[in-house]
Amino acid sequence: MSTATAVIASPTPAAQGRHHRSDVQGLRAIAVLMVVCFHAGLPAPGGFVGVDVFFVISGFVITAMLMREWSRDGRIRFGRFYVRRFTRLAPALALTVGVVMLASFLLLSPFGGQETASKTGLGALLLAANFVIARTTGDYFDASADNNPLLNLWSLSVEEQFYLVFPFVLLLGWLIAAHRKRLHVGPVVAVGTVGAVSLALALIGAAGFHVPGVPDDLVGFYGPATRVWEFAAGALLALGGARLSAASARSAIPVSIVGAGLLGVSLLIINDTTPFPGPWTLLPVLGTVFLIAAGPADTVVTKVLASAPMVWIGDRSYSIYLWHWPCIVFARLNWSASLPVLVLAAAASFIPAYASYRWVEQPVRTKATTGGTSFVRLVALTMAPPLVVAGALGYAADHELWSGSVRDYRAMIRSHHAGDDAHCTTTMGWTAEACTWNQDAAGPPIYLVGDSNADHFSEAMMDASTSLARPLVMRLEAGCSYILGESTLTDRDWRGRCNRYPVQAQDYLLGAEKGVVVIANAYGDFRKTFAGERNRRIDVAGKASETELFSRLTDTIRPLQEAGHEVLLVQTVPHWGGAAALNWQACTTVKLLSDGCQQTMPIAEVTVRQGDIAHVVSEVTASTGAGVLDLTEAICPAGICSAVSPEGLVRYRDGVHITVDQSHALAPFFEAAIARVS
Repeated sequence: MSTATAVIASPTPAAQGRHHRSDVQGLRAIAVLMVVCFHAGLPAPGGFVGVDVFFVISGFVITAMLMREWSRDGRIRFGRFYVRRFTRLAPALALTVGVVMLASFLLLSPFGGQETASKTGLGALLLAANFVIARTTGDYFDASADNNPLLNLWSLSVEEQFYLVFPFVLLLGWLIAAHRKRLHVGPVVAVGTVGAVSLALALIGAAGFHVPGVPDDLVGFYGPATRVWEFAAGALLALGGARLSAASARSAIPVSIVGAGLLGVSLLIINDTTPFPGPWTLLPVLGTVFLIAAGPADTVVTKVLASAPMVWIGDRSYSIYLWHWPCIVFARLNWSASLPVLVLAAAASFIPAYASYRWVEQPVRTKATTGGTSFVRLVALTMAPPLVVAGALGYAADHELWSGSVRDYRAMIRSHHAGDDAHCTTTMGWTAEACTWNQDAAGPPIYLVGDSNADHFSEAMMDASTSLARPLVMRLEAGCSYILGESTLTDRDWRGRCNRYPVQAQDYLLGAEKGVVVIANAYGDFRKTFAGERNRRIDVAGKASETELFSRLTDTIRPLQEAGHEVLLVQTVPHWGGAAALNWQACTTVKLLSDGCQQTMPIAEVTVRQGDIAHVVSEVTASTGAGVLDLTEAICPAGICSAVSPEGLVRYRDGVHITVDQSHALAPFFEAAIARVS
């Protein structure tokens, strides 16, 4: 975030001169502290809106700076503008990216984390981190985002993209209005129009709609098109600065109080479930506008913002913003995700931030560089090292760090199951021909149905069907249980898919040759409640809890039995969760080389989370006469679940799915269970 001194200037040469705005620097301090507190896990659910505060400030500062130049010279020297932006932002960014890339060789996971960091680092250096993060990391609030040490750089790329375009918008406005000698009108209209369109896109997106013809990369949380209006708000404030600065102290006091109140409310009531950017984004944006507008007057709020500690932090806010998140991520992955550790990491980040500000940011920024050969040399010396290191990290990650251990682990973790590879889902265009194995076997067929927790038994079922000399047919649907009944998903497309799948699979089975139907689902998902979370399950049926599951599962099984099928229900394998959540992205190079990233979980924890549902499945089998297969002891011998077996077998590819190798190892259990119910 730019920390140039903010100034209010009139659009005419006769207007008032420069006015240092220490309160704006203090406002930067508020913004960066909000973000740091949010990332450190402190009770600041809306702390991420500090980025929106930065956007408004940047729009205000850059517009005021360009206004001064236009007023003084009657033109905008784009070359000088972009040189100043580069010297202001690039050196500190390059240092951060370079150091993070080097640290990532040891402190990030070679199972995707290093690759993502490398791509994000390259994207940040090339002004496109927001686009890269949207495609590689995904939702800002997803668990995967916690593993990207450069996630915070998305906002810097959005700001840099704003700098690339916005001066031309202002210039266009001034040129159109020049002949009328009312220079403030043209820019206001131009900026206002761009801001209005951007706000409209943000509101439409927050409502769940998509504007035809607008690329997905340009909208959404990381999209510049849905963020421009925040910069425009600050720009419009600067364009009206001469009039606003004349406001009396009496009006400034309530304005500053309202502004501070809006930021406070934003911090407390906005959270990771709030559609963002959207209507709620108006709170931090307007709060920032009010505080900047009231700043020239002598108010209590202004005095607090302009105090020496706040200005000190505000001056260093850019470096603090750059360094705090990598420090938090490395601490979380390599030590602990506990609150004390994260807070300590956030506090420790002020050390490299200060060093960066003292010995990189300030010296380069204050050194006179107007362009030409000296600037080309500065660009080369600044950009080449981090680009090389980021590229080297990505290359090394692609080659498993030339380590046999990394290669073996990655192969087990990343291998896809056969059902998924064969596209045995309705969504992927399921056909019986493509999803049948051992077609020439003479025995009665075996059918595997269910969600991704059925798919991860693909290899076990294939091996068992081969041993039993029986054909195997898979009909699966990731994220959709094979349980008849109305789905309660909030996402319309997903809900429709999960309503269709069990009906279509049931119709197919009722008309198919008699055999054994093996049903495997993540039954725990049936009762989970994700109320208020976007695009997640809301278990309305779960109000009836286990009774509802018993009824639906029974109603699914009985028609199959009446059609002559035998049914085998597979209990959900132990899922990792809570304090024992399994995250291979936390398997850093250091951990892998030291202890093989071993992680254990007592089966007692699994029983707490899954015991009630497992009991319902057992009751259904007792009521219907269906068979049941419980693999808990096979996967978690002696009451302890482990990510890696003593023999080096990686059991889980993530917290809820077993690996291909573990699936093969379970084949004898399926063979015996199928033989038992036949």
